[in-house]
Amino acid sequence: MEQSKLESKIEATVNIATGFVISWVVWVVFVGPLISAGYLTVGSPLDAFIITSIFTVSSWLRSYYWRRFFSNRFHHVVHEWVRSRYG
Repeated sequence: MEQSKLESKIEATVNIATGFVISWVVWVVFVGPLISAGYLTVGSPLDAFIITSIFTVSSWLRSYYWRRFFSNRFHHVVHEWVRSRYG
């Protein structure tokens, strides 16, 4: 069973919305304190790479788990909801 365009839009919206929240949490909990403590600096190319890597890994994990969630568990629920509303 393939996702409809609306189901894909729902998944993408959930992924982006949670990405905003998770990136804020990663900044407040991990990156910000490391910069404040002097362990990382924004001007250093290596530190910029580390900061970018932290956000990339968190983004990849979030996207992967949302994709699996929508594919396996939630896909059928969303599919039935879309079919009942829009035919």
